[in-house]
Amino acid sequence: MKLKKQKQPNHGWYIEMQHVLKKAMVGGVFPSWLGHIQCASSLEKNFLYDEIFVQKTYLKHGIQLKAGDCVVDVGANVGLFTLFASHAVAGSCGSKKGRVLCIEPVPHTFRCLKNNLSMYAAWCETHGENVATFVPLCLAVGNNDEVHEEQGVFNYFPRAQGWNAMERVADMDGMKKDLKIFIDNSIQNGSTSLPGWLVWIGHVLKVHVPLLYGLVIRLATWYLLLGARKVSCQVTTLSEILRCHDIERVDLLKIDAEGSELLIVQGIEPVHWDTCIKAMVAEVHEKNLKDFVQLARENFDNVVAEQADDMRGTSLWMVFCR
Repeated sequence: MKLKKQKQPNHGWYIEMQHVLKKAMVGGVFPSWLGHIQCASSLEKNFLYDEIFVQKTYLKHGIQLKAGDCVVDVGANVGLFTLFASHAVAGSCGSKKGRVLCIEPVPHTFRCLKNNLSMYAAWCETHGENVATFVPLCLAVGNNDEVHEEQGVFNYFPRAQGWNAMERVADMDGMKKDLKIFIDNSIQNGSTSLPGWLVWIGHVLKVHVPLLYGLVIRLATWYLLLGARKVSCQVTTLSEILRCHDIERVDLLKIDAEGSELLIVQGIEPVHWDTCIKAMVAEVHEKNLKDFVQLARENFDNVVAEQADDMRGTSLWMVFCR
């Protein structure tokens, strides 16, 4: 008896969804330590891992890391880029050990950062891997105006710690808009940081029930920003931090400070631009982009500004300088 081959539905959206779902489910094998990372949510953790370790968002346009390098991570969040940098700069036994200064202003997020660094160092020791020297600092970084105020006030989002921002520069309406666009882009691009089922449902709703899709995006944004509260932290300049820790060379300065990036670079003294900082990569908000790029071009030969696919249509840009 012949078995009849079952027909697949002949709907265009079904075929498209199969492609999208397959794309969304494809991903690398996660390292075992990732499951122990403390983060606001598994979605944010997956996004950060995909952005930093898989896409290598910060190592483009000639930006490189090598064994023995010194990295300064301003806006370290829970430490995924710090761990990525450690893997690159740790070096082998007997070689010069790299160092990573990781600076995070929000106290709760900083505790997660320290716990993650301790966990990763223990994991590396167990698995015979080298680890860089970590220097975690619970500080906010700004220019001299912020230093005179001594304490900086931050908007803290327990469910979306990557969007924590200094109140002075925070644009809540703009941030909500960027977050909605980011969620929409992630769904449409089949981002591996989102569950495959969410990407599939999102595509179906956008094609067939756009009003409901818009509502889902708004609800997701509302949920991620729910429970926001204000916290404070001591403010200093990056130059002061470099002096206090006797750092004479920074091979890579990474900045992801949710709107404070211009204040941070304005607080760097000429001596550190001239002799210390060799390369820089930063997430820059559009309102700061012109002034940030102008300052970067005064201190680096090569400066490139671009938007990542997930950030198309938002006010967020990446600037690479070397």
